[in-house]
Amino acid sequence: MKHSINAAIHETIGGLHRIGLVDNKTMREFDETCSVYPKRLKGTEQPYYFNGHPISDKTKLSFLSRTKMAENGCILWTGYLDDRGYGRLSVNKTMTTAQRIAFILSGKVIPDKHWVKTKCNNRKCCNPAHLYTEHSEKVF
Repeated sequence: MKHSINAAIHETIGGLHRIGLVDNKTMREFDETCSVYPKRLKGTEQPYYFNGHPISDKTKLSFLSRTKMAENGCILWTGYLDDRGYGRLSVNKTMTTAQRIAFILSGKVIPDKHWVKTKCNNRKCCNPAHLYTEHSEKVF
């Protein structure tokens, strides 16, 4: 029930933003308040890193703007999908999966030679609660 209410509220505010009744600053603040991705306090922790470089605030907001809550608890990627149906985006000039970035933004570390996979088997899902890592022998 909680997920469907949050999804409805987020969808409503997003619609108001799209038609210009909610400004960008308010939408960003709303996204940060409702986000399952914890906000790191300035000066208290290291920034989130991908491929050895910090993930910019602009990239974080861009990531969040391309997700929406589903009634089943998944956070669905609404951006670009590859030919296998996985969300993809460019971070620090490198293409990666939306799931990897969701995992990193949730404050978790991806061990070397590990894939980020979903428990729910939904290739569009970016909900950190649905993500886990699995070792792979494939070369990255």
